[in-house]
Amino acid sequence: MTGAENRYKEVGVTTVRIFENAVTCPVCAKYRNMIVVISGTVPGFKTKDEIPLPPYHPNCHGTIRPVVLDFLTEAELAEAKALTTAFHPEKDTRTPVQRKAYAKEQEIRRKAREEVKYYKRMKAVLGNGAPTTVGAFRRMKRSNSKGWQKLKGDYLRAIRE
Repeated sequence: MTGAENRYKEVGVTTVRIFENAVTCPVCAKYRNMIVVISGTVPGFKTKDEIPLPPYHPNCHGTIRPVVLDFLTEAELAEAKALTTAFHPEKDTRTPVQRKAYAKEQEIRRKAREEVKYYKRMKAVLGNGAPTTVGAFRRMKRSNSKGWQKLKGDYLRAIRE
């Protein structure tokens, strides 16, 4: 149970909505905008025993927020119930555009992690001869300047020795 869920229960909240980023993984996407009952039962909606609450995995950005069903319009309520009815735990509900955006975001993050790893290896070998920050390292590397070429050469020579 999360701290948010505990707090909501303490103040009498019975239903929450699961919020996920627009660009999200296939695990989190299937739960996006679901209304889940955290205490008691509400006809047309599943309980937290049937639909788990976030986080779903490490680095999950999912969160819950209270929702008062009395304040929803009939159309919003019908849409929420339809989403609950259509829920299938193995189905990826993302559109092709959302899948592509997620893949692109993951590729950007992968490259950024690789740059940080490369910087740390270089810093460990060259010490003060390496740029002082990851940002400076990235600027040098991405501009492919003469300074970068020299730094890369120094690093490769130091590794061989």
